[in-house]
Amino acid sequence: NEMLNVMGAASYEGGAAGVYVKNTFTSEGELDTATSGAFTADVSLMAYFGGDDVASNDQYSIAGSISNFVLSGEEENSWAVNLKASGFNDRNEFTGTANGGGDEAVWNGTFHGAGGDTEAADDGTAKNQPTVVVGEFNTHFSNGHVAGAYGAHKQ
Repeated sequence: NEMLNVMGAASYEGGAAGVYVKNTFTSEGELDTATSGAFTADVSLMAYFGGDDVASNDQYSIAGSISNFVLSGEEENSWAVNLKASGFNDRNEFTGTANGGGDEAVWNGTFHGAGGDTEAADDGTAKNQPTVVVGEFNTHFSNGHVAGAYGAHKQ
């Protein structure tokens, strides 16, 4: 597993896009209307690799959020998704939980662009940290559902 040679932590920022269904309910809690369409959003991730500078219970994990959802027709919403995963497999992939306030759902991803250079960069992080992470997610909110993909670059 080449990720075992990656040290330190890295943050990743990027975008997400996909499809949604948003429900509105009557005061009695019955479904009133449902809208659907495409969304865009922002993704922010923090990856923890190995090394003495990373707490042992954080090593080889990734967590973050998807927020700032913009729905079709600029429909207002306050959705946010918490993402958490641990353990990278030998193909630099991971799977974890996605929680938007409804039933728990899943997300996954793959790291790309890891170099073989393990010398420390000027800031002390290993040069071989992956430059990109991409993947898919789905999430359930109290008033809707989303399914999409994301891509983020190392900051």
